[in-house]
Amino acid sequence: MSRWLLVGIGAGIGVLVVVALVVTFTLRRPLLYPPDTPQGVTQRYLQALAREQWAEAYGYLSSDLQARCPLDAWERQVAYARSFLEQSAVFLQGVTYRDDGSAVVRVTFAQPASPRPFAFVPQEWGSEQEFRLKYQDGGQWRFTAFPWPLWPDFQCPAVSL
Repeated sequence: MSRWLLVGIGAGIGVLVVVALVVTFTLRRPLLYPPDTPQGVTQRYLQALAREQWAEAYGYLSSDLQARCPLDAWERQVAYARSFLEQSAVFLQGVTYRDDGSAVVRVTFAQPASPRPFAFVPQEWGSEQEFRLKYQDGGQWRFTAFPWPLWPDFQCPAVSL
């Protein structure tokens, strides 16, 4: 009887390990916001930057911003974003909808701070960024101010032909 008890306990532990692994791997996936929301557009924009899919990220800019800065000039300005995003955790802080049909998405980028000697508690720093979007006539949210990693009042450099 003690042999069957040990087999039962071993099987129970095995089931718990499998359940723990399933929960761990299913919870690791980031929440994907709907693509027709300001937070969904912001998330997809940042994901495109992280994958260096410049044309996809550029497509989330309003037509006005695209007219002010061609893709090749914009790409040169945002190319460093990938390395920053690889080292960061990105957290949605909130979305504010405005009466004029616009929205502001607030995001925090958290990065581990440089290790200090004898630091017992891991340190990190964060910076909050705002992404300004407006619901366009085509039925899509698009950025109306140059989004991170550029400043909202960014002036596109002259493009050499």
